[in-house]
Amino acid sequence: MSSGRRGGTAIVEYLTCPLCGINRTFHTKDRGDRRFEVKPTYDIIQRRAGGGRGYGFRRLEGQGVKLEDLRHEFPDVYENLLREARRLLQALEEAGRGG
Repeated sequence: MSSGRRGGTAIVEYLTCPLCGINRTFHTKDRGDRRFEVKPTYDIIQRRAGGGRGYGFRRLEGQGVKLEDLRHEFPDVYENLLREARRLLQALEEAGRGG
């Protein structure tokens, strides 16, 4: 991948998650090129409190839901994620075969 300029305008490439659509810049000066990475120890569902004008929501540590608990606590979300992950795997395999 390459960044560059087109007509005097800087071109910035973004890496977009095919499951959720969230994107971030592909190349960073401090960390180099970004890659997708599965992190099963991260909270899949975060619980936060606070908020209000001028205040952010703070994360409630130890109250999030990790991947291993998702199936039992949020079965609908688990099934959705599983179904979409399978669709993503199928699409990747088809792309690797040339369509």
